[in-house]
Amino acid sequence: MPALTIRKSIVVQAAPDKVYATVRDFQKWPKWSPWVLCEPECALNFREDGKGYSWDGAVIGSGSIEVVSEDAPRSIRKKLRFLKPFKSSSKAGFEFKDLGAGQRVEVTWTMDGSLPFFLFFLKPMMTNMLGMDYERGLAMLKDLIETGSVPSKLAFPGRKAFPGGRYIGVKAQTPIAQIGVSMDQSFAKLRQWLKARGIKRTGVCLAIYHKWDLAKGIGDYTAAVFVGDGVFHGKLPEGFVSGAIPACAAEIVRHTGPYRYLGNAWSAAMARAKGLKWPCDKNIDDFEIYENEPGKVRENDLVTTIYIPVK
Repeated sequence: MPALTIRKSIVVQAAPDKVYATVRDFQKWPKWSPWVLCEPECALNFREDGKGYSWDGAVIGSGSIEVVSEDAPRSIRKKLRFLKPFKSSSKAGFEFKDLGAGQRVEVTWTMDGSLPFFLFFLKPMMTNMLGMDYERGLAMLKDLIETGSVPSKLAFPGRKAFPGGRYIGVKAQTPIAQIGVSMDQSFAKLRQWLKARGIKRTGVCLAIYHKWDLAKGIGDYTAAVFVGDGVFHGKLPEGFVSGAIPACAAEIVRHTGPYRYLGNAWSAAMARAKGLKWPCDKNIDDFEIYENEPGKVRENDLVTTIYIPVK
């Protein structure tokens, strides 16, 4: 069967014993797990001996995790068993390297498993997707240990009507790992162009996601702003586009927190779309709307609403 290996690391500013104890405490996992947050209503069953837990959800499937061996505060070895959406098992673990002075620890999260043979073609996509999950999970673990909380909150308001709107924006392609930097550049370019022409926006900023290739790790998007009808009819510069998002129904996922954690919201949206069988409308691209702006509110209070158009 196709091998699947993930290995991601992060440096945490804390004592080794504290880092180890936080990872070892499964009761704390819901605070930083990149999967549990996709389905907060998922049933979790923690073992009385503290050596693992099982889960059973409509969105994240079902399975269990248990400690196989541990060497505090240096390593933990675990076994993962998945029952749904398909049966499989993997070896997982954490390695903790003291970087000196007793207050800096490199945490490495690993997984060694395999895909069923009939899903061999999914290996590149699964490797990249799980890799991003691990990176977000480690980032949340770091925040939890260093600050006591994770500044990423999700809400699931359900299906809403979107009234539609016209936009002008900058279309770009970027490696998914660099989406934040790329989008900052695109919005800066858009703001400069609007200011130079004296064009006032009539709505909030948004990003439209045209194509997201997880196998290649590349995404196409448009960083845009809503404008009124008749605001601009001239020729647009290269890389600029105009268009409209039609009125539609959409499933909503709302994220509160820094933009660096928006991957949590998109991961949750995609997982819920699949697990809850949303009737997604492939004729309308998914998009996100920024309800407030950096500089006007605290980073932890930034609100972003993700729209998954449905039929």
